[in-house]
Amino acid sequence: MKIELKNIKVTASLSEETPAYTGTVYVDGKAAFAVRNHGQGGCDEVHPLPGYDGPGEHDVNLWLRNNVPPLVESGMELEMDLELFCHLAVDKYERRQRLDRILRSKVVILDKHKGEDALFTMKLPRGLRPTPDVLAKVAETRARTNAPGEVVNGNAALYERALELV
Repeated sequence: MKIELKNIKVTASLSEETPAYTGTVYVDGKAAFAVRNHGQGGCDEVHPLPGYDGPGEHDVNLWLRNNVPPLVESGMELEMDLELFCHLAVDKYERRQRLDRILRSKVVILDKHKGEDALFTMKLPRGLRPTPDVLAKVAETRARTNAPGEVVNGNAALYERALELV
């Protein structure tokens, strides 16, 4: 079973204890459920979409519990279910939005800080954006000066690593 959350819309101004969001859960490529959270700490609302004839919410929860590893955080283990799956997807969506916004105006460097992976930003001179030409010059300068770290901009593999750090 392939489960995805698409059409995510987060309303940060309404988010208090949990993210206020709406989205559509797709099961095996078919729009299955409309999901939303009001952002006030309550549970997600999940509604089957008209015409959907695949596995129901209970079956999806059972499949997630049996096929997706639990989330381990702060020494606690949380079994995967549709609500947790959706909240993790919303979190990743928000991190992707943040990283993409930074990458549009700055050079992002993946390096180490106190032995751990860390992200650093390099502000460009006024009026410059991290275009391929600018990034090539940055890379050339960094190579010439033996600057540590790797440039994330334009590197798909590093982007995924950087996404985990945002």
